[in-house]
Amino acid sequence: MKIAFFCLLLIATNSFGQFWKKPEPKTVIRTGPYIGIQAGRYYTLEAGMERQWKKGKWKNSTTMAIHGGANAAIGLEQQSLRTIVGFDMGTWYKSGTFGFTYGIAGNLRADLHENYMAGITPSIGFKVLQLHLSTGYQILTPISGVRFPATSLFLGARYVFVTDKEVKSKKKDK
Repeated sequence: MKIAFFCLLLIATNSFGQFWKKPEPKTVIRTGPYIGIQAGRYYTLEAGMERQWKKGKWKNSTTMAIHGGANAAIGLEQQSLRTIVGFDMGTWYKSGTFGFTYGIAGNLRADLHENYMAGITPSIGFKVLQLHLSTGYQILTPISGVRFPATSLFLGARYVFVTDKEVKSKKKDK
């Protein structure tokens, strides 16, 4: 009887020990297309793809993402219509559940008159669910042709339509 009681006690303490263990860290990977709008010197529509990696839960979560997409701006300048098309590729990082996002992107812009500019865009923003609100400053320099007017300081909103979600958990080696 004592041996059966000891075995039962050993199994029970081992089972209850599972409740006090820290949960395994999980990584959630989300991928999908996005659409967005930027307001600055011109209104710019953008579309592309984004992939996000989120580690942890509520308290100590971090999110990192990469994105790439095309954009087009149409505006009036001195009674003439100006069209600017471009491509952006970048990354952003967010620490905590309610923290700010900090990002940087590489840009390429063309005005459809054989003038091209390239540059970088540092940005800061806030992400709620899959809506990302951000502001940034485009630092552009001509790489072919002459400098043309383009948006420098902007406010943007981007929404990601998650089409693929994958959950991975780390298992500790014993």
